[in-house]
Amino acid sequence: MTFCSLATFLIISSLTAQNTVHVKGRVVIESGQPIPRTTVMEKTTKAAVTTDEAGNYEINAPSNGVLLISSVGYTSFTVNVQGRSFLDAVLHGSSNSLNEVVVVGYGTQKKRDVTGSIVS
Repeated sequence: MTFCSLATFLIISSLTAQNTVHVKGRVVIESGQPIPRTTVMEKTTKAAVTTDEAGNYEINAPSNGVLLISSVGYTSFTVNVQGRSFLDAVLHGSSNSLNEVVVVGYGTQKKRDVTGSIVS
């Protein structure tokens, strides 16, 4: 690697490092209870993590990135990073009903379409 290309590489690397933010936060419901195993994904890079049992997460994201926070049974939430290193989120319950789907082996079917024995 020549000096010129090495200098270019170092400049690009430092610009990339400056544009990335280490974001920490917590995901909870309206009452303040944490939501474990919630997915937190950065939309541009597709980097994703899940929250721990206390609802905490840590992810590296572009300083101008957007986080998509989602969990089964809750409405998805997006938030702009805007260079911030702490982002908490409150998810609201989804009105979609899970009672209308029955898991069958490796697929799903609607309850009204299933024939035979069913155990709930």
